[in-house]
Amino acid sequence: MHPTPTGVLSLALCLCAFWAAAAPPRSLAQTQAGPPPPPRPTPAQKAPAPLPRKAVAGARAGQGWQRYEIGAPPVLSVDLPAKHEVETEMVAMGGSLSAPAYVYTGETADGTYIAYFIENLPLDSARMPEAIKKQFYDGVWEGMAKGIKSGMEKNGLLIELVTGQSKMVKVGGLDAREQDFTLGPLKGRARVVLSGNRAFLVLLLELGDTISGTGLAFLDSLEVRAPR
Repeated sequence: MHPTPTGVLSLALCLCAFWAAAAPPRSLAQTQAGPPPPPRPTPAQKAPAPLPRKAVAGARAGQGWQRYEIGAPPVLSVDLPAKHEVETEMVAMGGSLSAPAYVYTGETADGTYIAYFIENLPLDSARMPEAIKKQFYDGVWEGMAKGIKSGMEKNGLLIELVTGQSKMVKVGGLDAREQDFTLGPLKGRARVVLSGNRAFLVLLLELGDTISGTGLAFLDSLEVRAPR
């Protein structure tokens, strides 16, 4: 049994949920000076309100995509399919900590495209040693892999997840990690970047052996605002 291009939405959402639920390494909290942060609301409490979104001029306006600035002031800018879903949630960060997360998911004839970010992390990326950053990125991928496998099992999908190339890239002037993977006939790519106490993810799943021009444009559209 294989998923269709439009049948990967629930799988992708499950993937993101597992990524967000993956607690950061314990050593991340130790990179902060001073006392530990106070407890935040638990995941059982009310989800955060959606952030303001402003449609702005984009290169693919009129092609079924729209560029958005998200947050007030903007936290990020990204191209999204014109028709997409918006969800918010409080996610567990380990112990009594949780953090607000925002997910934007849309489908086209090519595949599924997701922009996701989480804020109020118990860390400041500016103070993180490179070894700890690598540990964080590795943990993100492990969380996504668990989400994919769990989603497949729940949906009875007999397909194989294969981890591909991982490399460092840039999002603006910020370091980011890019991870390729395949899921049966689907090609996936995720890009993760840290900025201040926020983590950002753009992810796609497409049918085919290579990432399409649409997919590359989506990944490259992410712009992250530095903390003020």
